[in-house]
Amino acid sequence: MNKVELSDLKNQLARMKEDLDRFVARKPTGLVVEPLRERIRQTEALVAEGTRRLAEDRKSLRDSNTDSQADPSAGMLAASGRVRPRRMS
Repeated sequence: MNKVELSDLKNQLARMKEDLDRFVARKPTGLVVEPLRERIRQTEALVAEGTRRLAEDRKSLRDSNTDSQADPSAGMLAASGRVRPRRMS
């Protein structure tokens, strides 16, 4: 899961919670309330898992960057693929 997907999932979760509040305000025992609560729980679990994975990915990237900084030539090779060359005017 990437940052955009996680952000979309968080937005969806917020909308579902707002919907739940509206449904409960109108009819607390309605047929929609329990399935929506279950879906919210599932989405919260997905958000937690996605957040955990992103944190692990950041940590492993940080660790690999720390390892590559020990060898300056490795850092140059790793960055050269991501950084566009400057334009000569």
